[in-house]
Amino acid sequence: MTDLQWMRPVNVGLAAALALLGLEAGAQAPDDRLLQGRQAYEQHCSSCHAPPGQTSPEAPDLRRLDSFCRRLSEPALILRCRSDVDAYFVHSVREGKVRAGLVHMPPWKDRLDEATILAIRRYVETPAWSEVPGATPR
Repeated sequence: MTDLQWMRPVNVGLAAALALLGLEAGAQAPDDRLLQGRQAYEQHCSSCHAPPGQTSPEAPDLRRLDSFCRRLSEPALILRCRSDVDAYFVHSVREGKVRAGLVHMPPWKDRLDEATILAIRRYVETPAWSEVPGATPR
């Protein structure tokens, strides 16, 4: 084994963890993603899911999607849980929600790309919505 071969598993693991966090090379800066998420949420989501920080009787509170993940303490489990919630969120937004023949949420796959959907997700999970760049107090 050469001097640096032992680092390969570490580098691969670190790259995977950073990718899950959205920090891969060329990724949008966090503030830009949050601003994009805020704008997209206000334009496409807030009419049903309520303005930031408020609840709606018509639609679920999106801030609670990863409430189970927040109770975990093992970093690897937290990453996996958040990845699963992200996948569920993207699928739900893209495909919509139909139950017993009733449309509870329309599909957005023709209007929102995955990057925008994930930006909305990051914005929604931001603890202090008022700290997002460009946010206005309500």
